[in-house]
Amino acid sequence: MHSPKVNWLLSQLPETDYERLASHLELVGLDTGKQLFHTGQQYTEIFFPTTSTISAQIELEQGNTTDIYLLGARGLFGTGTTHRGTYFTAIVRKPGFAYRCPTEIYMREMTRGSGVMMISLLAMRIMMEEMATNISCRTFHSVGQQVARWLITYGQGEPVETIHITHSELANALGVRREAVTLALNDAERQGSVRLNRGHIKVLDYELLKGLACNCHTQPTLNKVWGQKELEGIGDVPSVLQKIAAQARARRP
Repeated sequence: MHSPKVNWLLSQLPETDYERLASHLELVGLDTGKQLFHTGQQYTEIFFPTTSTISAQIELEQGNTTDIYLLGARGLFGTGTTHRGTYFTAIVRKPGFAYRCPTEIYMREMTRGSGVMMISLLAMRIMMEEMATNISCRTFHSVGQQVARWLITYGQGEPVETIHITHSELANALGVRREAVTLALNDAERQGSVRLNRGHIKVLDYELLKGLACNCHTQPTLNKVWGQKELEGIGDVPSVLQKIAAQARARRP
């Protein structure tokens, strides 16, 4: 059994806060296509991916859906709901594991002004960055680049040999026509980066696939997430988050 600290956010908790939360964490296996929650649902559980990758989808006209971001061990899923429930559906893309925590416990820790509130702020910033990156990528880059980027992001920076997804599912994830995805995948196959099979894609040359993608697949660093000026002279991640949390508390009415 691997540690909850495989999830980057959990690894940034101050030790006291981590130990208090860890006693409520449960390791669960997640299969491809599993729906963790759907649009409009009130959260009952928080998920911290470790080896799995999960996408957040929004519903479009005529029943279509598209991914707004895709995250693995750098993220969490299950916060940010409103009185109308969550605004997106969470679907498992890459099978693997995640740690699950009851929402009631997580929210209780947040109200204590602890490290849990701090990592929630960081998770929100990461989510916003991912959404902004997706918007710019879809605006300025070709479908071929977007397809290659999605296949790389699926593994969250780690090479994955087999990706279980159909052309239609990938088209929906990117918000483009299926025919455009098929053309892009055929081109990638001709160049030797992938082999296409029914219902799944084999990655033959990961470095070649990276060369076909835009640079949007680059994993954000802490400097990229927060900005170098905010980090200079502050120290470790918990210290950064403590400063942000204090600023947030000071703004409360």
